[in-house]
Parts: sequence; C-alpha cells; structure tokens
Amino acid sequence: MKVNTKYEKNDKGVFNYKLTDYNIGSISGFRNFDGTQKDIVCLGAASTMGRYSHNPFPMLIEDNTEYSVANLGWGGVGDYQYNTQQFIDYINSSKLCIYQINSARSVENFNKTFNLGNARIIERPTKLVDLYQNNFPQFEEMFHKNKKEYLKNAKSLIQQIKVPIIFIFISKHNLDDVDENKIRTKQPVELLWNLPQFVTMQMVNEIVNENQLGCFKQLKSKRLPKPILDNESYQRNDIFETDDYYPDQETHYDVAEFCIETISKIV
Repeated sequence: MKVNTKYEKNDKGVFNYKLTDYNIGSISGFRNFDGTQKDIVCLGAASTMGRYSHNPFPMLIEDNTEYSVANLGWGGVGDYQYNTQQFIDYINSSKLCIYQINSARSVENFNKTFNLGNARIIERPTKLVDLYQNNFPQFEEMFHKNKKEYLKNAKSLIQQIKVPIIFIFISKHNLDDVDENKIRTKQPVELLWNLPQFVTMQMVNEIVNENQLGCFKQLKSKRLPKPILDNESYQRNDIFETDDYYPDQETHYDVAEFCIETISKIV
C-alpha cells in the first residue's frame, strides 16, 4: 500500500512531497525515503509527513545535524499500523525515535465504538458533537472504551521500541486544556475538533512516562505558502490556501529546534 497519495494529488504543483516507492514491509509512500537505514526515525501522522510544509521537521533535523532521518509520517496512521515486525526492526536499528502523539480516532475500531457506521472522517465531527452535547453519559462511556484501546495500541508499540524516544505533541490547544476533569464538566470541545482528537493530558502522560516530551501550540490562522518553482508548478501564479488543521512552517521550525537540542543530550 502506498500512503500519503491523496496529499500528493490534492497539493500537486504547490508542494512536492517526493513520495517514493521504497517500502517497509508492505507500506510505501514515505516522503524522501530511499529505503536505507537512518539514524533517526520519525513516526507520526500527516503533521510529521509535513502536509503544507516545504520543510517538515524531520527534514530540518537532518539538514541541521550530523544524523540521517527517516520521515515515516503517514496520514491518519494508527499506532497499531506501525506495530509490525518490519517497522519495529527498522526503528530498533536506528539511534533514536521521534514519536508524534497520534489522534485517538485512529484506532482500528473508532467508528464501531462510537456507533458511526461507515462515516468518513469528514462526517464524524457533527455526529460526535451531537452526542457530546445531548447525551454526555453515553459519550463518556464510549470515550473511555476508545481510550482503553488507544492506550493499549500505543503502549504495545512503545514497549517494543528499544532506542530512546522523544515524544511530540502538536495541537491548537495546550495540553492542560484537555484535562479529563474538564471533560467531566462537558469541557472542552478541543477534544473533538483539534488534532490529536480524543487524546487527553492524562493519556499523554501515561504514554510518555519518563521520556522527553515537547508540546507545541500551532497557529490558528490560515497560511498562503509560496509555491515551489519548478516545471511541475502549474499553479505557481494561483493562490493556494491551506487550513489550520496541519501545523504551519513556524511550528515545524519550533519542533525541529526542540528535537535538535534534545538529541544532543541523549544520543
């Protein structure tokens, strides 16, 4: 399976993600991946892959350190999808893993847990907000069921990683905005709308444990990035508007700076 292709198609002419056919197990489509072993392995969703970014933080780390970096960012990925022998072997052959905290809606049984049928991701928020606002006891029950599966998947993967891990939390809200004590009083809606959805402060603390954690609050404004200037850029004279679901370029710089500083202390 080749991942990230929908981003490549939708953003063609403005962002060149340089997805390749080199694979790990049965999965290909990683950004700039040449199939060889790298010093640092980055795991995460589209934020790690770098949608709407010419210079995602894995690339910035490689460009500003002596280490080679594999960007295994995979849009919409769940931790269970990285939990294969091929990925584990590749990660454990590196020197360090950078691990973006993924959305808890990326568990395999999310739709089933919340009785969403075959609803697409874009259709989920309205249904979930309605449940959240009008039947909070049922929402809370489903939330904790999903939480249990999410933590099980995350811990199963993390326990098999033998190299040091740096965790990254990227969102439009602060981590303490999703304290579960607030959820019990029907706050906050950030839990539903912002990446990583359905992830609370307590869940992050349980996942990260004693490892390094960097938290980054991204901008809320929309950006108009400059097109790439090459022969493929047929949209170079058009306005290309991004949305604020994905981290802006400044956030990628911030993540890279934190990682580079932390790497120098632990590798």
